[in-house]
Amino acid sequence: MATWAAVDTLRGAGFPVMDGLHYWDGNSLGPYSPAVSAAVDAELVRWEQQGIGGWTDGPDGWLHLPRKLAARLEVLLGAESGTVAVAGSITSNLLNLLLTLHRPGTGLAIDAQAFMSDRIVVESIAEITGMSVTDIHSIEPKSDRLYQTEAVIAALPHGGTAVLPVVVYTTGQRFDMRAIQAAAIACDCRVIWDAAHAIGVVADLGVDVIDAMVWCHYKWMNAGPGAVAGMYVHPRHLEMLPALRGWFGVDQHRIFDPAGVYVPAPGAARYQLGTPHIFSLAALSGALQPFEAVGFAAVEAACAVVTSELRARLVETASAGGWQVVTPADPAQRGGHIALAHAGAGRMSKALRGMGVVPDHRPPDILRLAPPAWAVDEGDIAAVVSKILDAARGVQGASGDDSDQDLVP
Repeated sequence: MATWAAVDTLRGAGFPVMDGLHYWDGNSLGPYSPAVSAAVDAELVRWEQQGIGGWTDGPDGWLHLPRKLAARLEVLLGAESGTVAVAGSITSNLLNLLLTLHRPGTGLAIDAQAFMSDRIVVESIAEITGMSVTDIHSIEPKSDRLYQTEAVIAALPHGGTAVLPVVVYTTGQRFDMRAIQAAAIACDCRVIWDAAHAIGVVADLGVDVIDAMVWCHYKWMNAGPGAVAGMYVHPRHLEMLPALRGWFGVDQHRIFDPAGVYVPAPGAARYQLGTPHIFSLAALSGALQPFEAVGFAAVEAACAVVTSELRARLVETASAGGWQVVTPADPAQRGGHIALAHAGAGRMSKALRGMGVVPDHRPPDILRLAPPAWAVDEGDIAAVVSKILDAARGVQGASGDDSDQDLVP
């Protein structure tokens, strides 16, 4: 079992921190990173000095940036070359993958706790393909808010498509991707995985077996608000043409073809649509550097140490605080955050921010705590749990509406 030495391995790798603040909201928006600033500044200088030549001058020209970043992510993920694309947003990428991989007339399923953006996309696909949104199968958790792998497998639509989280954004539960994907292949169900709350803190994202995956880079990956997103497509699906096609998804040697003939780019790059956002790509380039220095596995190991200690202390104080810890105890069954259920979660979140602790709240009653492993020591855990207790006591017996307290993307 990993110890606090695993946390020490992340020190000095260049991960971003917020001095003087317990910034425990990295699963919503990672903190400002000097490496990101330096990478963006370099492209500003290129623009200043080269103008339009920045697109094509040299091997680092902007035309090559999306593919170079995709290749770096493939190394981090352990994915085959050509299976990752860096483009768009998590929503646009999910929409394109669903339009491409879903077979009209077959079933659609999504987990009941899915974030609104995913649910809206699935409902859109249902309507586009002639289904009623009421025909979408909602996979329900147990009474403790957690999902059973067997129940998820049983709910997979044979011959259809499912959208599932790697890590549930509310409870922090991690799905057993490999078991579920194996069952999906056996029943000819295609699964698109949402790794928004997993990439950066979960090392094994099953890229050797899964059908497809989408993620964002502004959470644990620290690439900045609204950062460019990523997607993965297994080689068995890469010969398919994307349902949505754009000029930047054309073979790079043909993007200025005056005849306008569509020749798809090789691999997942064909899912790119419009002209890439260079400064967002540059930000991602800087954000990747600390992860490349240590690897996803080292971050996951350190994260498990921190969240295990945090969870244990929160369980010990649950009675005094009046909360329930809903995140699984087994590190292999959770992501990078611990979730508490408390009727005053929104007001607790606001109170904690006044105490120098930044968590976040998800309605109706979830307080999420996402300590970045590279910026936490054992003393921090005890200090923050003490403040959480103070916040809980402060809202005890008080009335109020938590529905819009401190809600952020």
